[in-house]
Amino acid sequence: MINELVLLSKLSLPIIAIASVFIAWQQYSANREKLKLELYDRRFIIYDLIVQSIHTALYGLGEFEEDERVQLYTAYNEARFLLPDDIYRKVEKARSFTC
Repeated sequence: MINELVLLSKLSLPIIAIASVFIAWQQYSANREKLKLELYDRRFIIYDLIVQSIHTALYGLGEFEEDERVQLYTAYNEARFLLPDDIYRKVEKARSFTC
């Protein structure tokens, strides 16, 4: 009886280990996807603000209000950390155009 329990416990350890690895991989994949989506949201906010500022500057729709200017400067500052270097250089060109 005890030998059977020992054998059963030896067989269950690899099953538990495989299940644990599977769960860990699923959590890793889910967290990676969540990070991608969060970065996309933050990058889209930067894109939207920059496009709006260029549109305003091109078509002379007036000066930016103070809160819009703060949002735009925040977007430019966040762009350095959230965007790849080649895209950030283009954002810097837009910054010199709109500010």
